[in-house]
Amino acid sequence: MAIASGNRPSVLVVGGYGVVGTQATRLLAERNPGIDLLVGGRDAERADALARELPSARGVVVDLTDADPLHRLPHAVDAVLCAANDPDDRLLRACVRHGTALIDITRWSERVRDGLARLPAERAPRAPVVFASSWMAAVPATLAVSAARAMASVSRIEMDVLYALADRAGPDSTAYMDQLGTAFAVTEQGRPAMRPPLSDPKRVDFGGGQRARTRLFDTPDLMTLPATTGAATVKTRIAFDDALATVGLAFLVRSGIWSLIDGERFTPLRRRLLYAPGEGDHHRVRVTIAGRSADGSEIAGRIDIDDPAGQTHLTATGAAVQVERVLGLHGHARAAAGAQYAEAITDAAPLLAALDASGIRVAGDGLPADAPAAAA
Repeated sequence: MAIASGNRPSVLVVGGYGVVGTQATRLLAERNPGIDLLVGGRDAERADALARELPSARGVVVDLTDADPLHRLPHAVDAVLCAANDPDDRLLRACVRHGTALIDITRWSERVRDGLARLPAERAPRAPVVFASSWMAAVPATLAVSAARAMASVSRIEMDVLYALADRAGPDSTAYMDQLGTAFAVTEQGRPAMRPPLSDPKRVDFGGGQRARTRLFDTPDLMTLPATTGAATVKTRIAFDDALATVGLAFLVRSGIWSLIDGERFTPLRRRLLYAPGEGDHHRVRVTIAGRSADGSEIAGRIDIDDPAGQTHLTATGAAVQVERVLGLHGHARAAAGAQYAEAITDAAPLLAALDASGIRVAGDGLPADAPAAAA
């Protein structure tokens, strides 16, 4: 992958002035003063306004409904971070055609499968195509994969999420929740099993006095973690920090009411029910992993993640780390060309260093031995 703009790497952030995109763009500028940044989106004024606040940045118009969303760029770029939904895969196809690295953090499970299926129809990617849409830009999944590498075999990985109702959220984040009316596959004892959403409750103590009953939830982690770790059972669950909200949403889904308001006609209604962002709050994730060591003994580990700045900040940090990995910055080995799950090949050590620098707390006995002292 050749450097596109002289000796300085160049990065385009699509959706760069959105809730997550703004934070990711600022992080990239702060952590990497030697890169050129393009803030992309359909609104030129908003893109320019953010770019003016940052060194070596400029706003550009990027419209994902264009046949080639990259055709208006002033020059080629080395990497594109997609922080906006690419529903027709036009950005994906354009990056493959141009030989430009792509990091996509916006796809739910079905859309990840669509993207992987799309690639064989295109020319072989000459640059990395990174699917980083597992929960919060694959941050918890990357740490789970790192913990799994210390085991000879992995029997179970469970990820439990506590979602604060007062947290910030972008409108696109509700796309995950829009899938609530559809059963999905989990891996149980090495076999796929279809499960209804918000079923199989589990009581979880997230620490800090935060306890919740989490329920099954479809995320790309359910697809990526079995593939990357060989885990026999993988489950992801979610709860709101308001128990009544969790129970109420579970009732709407399990009663069939949610299915009755499916489809584009009722999208505004579903979004009003799900999208009521606040000013920010803690986003907590617990990852538990169990397996066997080389001598056959049972071992288990736990990783707790707490971002006081909220879920959009955690996502933005994970997204910035993926851009740095693709470019080979901050201790990352430069990413190879081709389609890849972010968590499969991300080194946990520079990720943990980035999380620590961003004020994100990580603790537990499942962390790698070389984890930064502040994270352990």
